[in-house]
Amino acid sequence: MHMLTSLVRRSVLRLPLLQRRVVQLTYTDGMTLTEIADELGVPVGTVKSRLHRGLLQLRGEPEERMRSTGPAKGRSLRSAG
Repeated sequence: MHMLTSLVRRSVLRLPLLQRRVVQLTYTDGMTLTEIADELGVPVGTVKSRLHRGLLQLRGEPEERMRSTGPAKGRSLRSAG
């Protein structure tokens, strides 16, 4: 179990800072998405996006796949959530 915990921690530390912070606040500190948004001064949608992208990276999804999940043509970033 210790090896698994160590592996997870190293993987989280490799995440980009903004994603890492949201993952840590969610899973280590047990904060809600609303609490994290308040703490970081960003909208809840931004917290959700950072958490989703961070979890994709932790699951080993290729970076290209994450880029391809951006807003669809004709949609603004605001409407993409």
